[in-house]
Amino acid sequence: MLERFWRLLFPLRCPFCGAVLSSGAQCCSSCATRLPYFTQAIPIASDGAEPIMSCAAPFRYEDIVRKSILQLKFHGKRGYAGPLAFYMAQAAGEVFADIHFDIVTSVPLTRVKERERGYNQAALLAKETARRMGAPYAALLQKVKSNEQQHNLPAHLRWRNVQGVYAVRPGSSLQGKRVLLCDDVVTTGATLGQCASVLLASGAAQVNGLVVAAALRKG
Repeated sequence: MLERFWRLLFPLRCPFCGAVLSSGAQCCSSCATRLPYFTQAIPIASDGAEPIMSCAAPFRYEDIVRKSILQLKFHGKRGYAGPLAFYMAQAAGEVFADIHFDIVTSVPLTRVKERERGYNQAALLAKETARRMGAPYAALLQKVKSNEQQHNLPAHLRWRNVQGVYAVRPGSSLQGKRVLLCDDVVTTGATLGQCASVLLASGAAQVNGLVVAAALRKG
């Protein structure tokens, strides 16, 4: 009853156009025909060389998907995380069908950046994805120093920009765990690769990535 009243006040909206959704829908019928589906495995390295993980993405980073991610990331549309995570979990189920993940985690922000934004969009996506997959979520990583925003850099400088930026949180238990690492977008894979390298060095048996969209670049 309380949930029904809450939905009357704050109805679920399409994460791609903002239209009010019917119960159980993840996006409106109009946007459903325009989604740039991508679902496939993307090899990710830790230094631009040999792949150490695979990443899954349900969409390409373009058109209405790009707009939705920007709304989530910079304009406070936290409610978009749930529907977007639906597609993420679906992609993970297809690409990583043979893997049982022990834990789901996310790429962290610095404390200053998270306070400024009010939330970490990658953590929102990861928590919703974990819920849909029936797996536990834990914040395993921390960002130990600030760096230049990746989207401001050419591809060949992104690997250097993330060196030494991430560390495993004290007290995290990773030995032998299969970890699903979530973020919003993958471009060169530098951020995911560096985070995966840190997790593997701390005892994780396997790390794979999951994002909403792929905007792949060479270099």
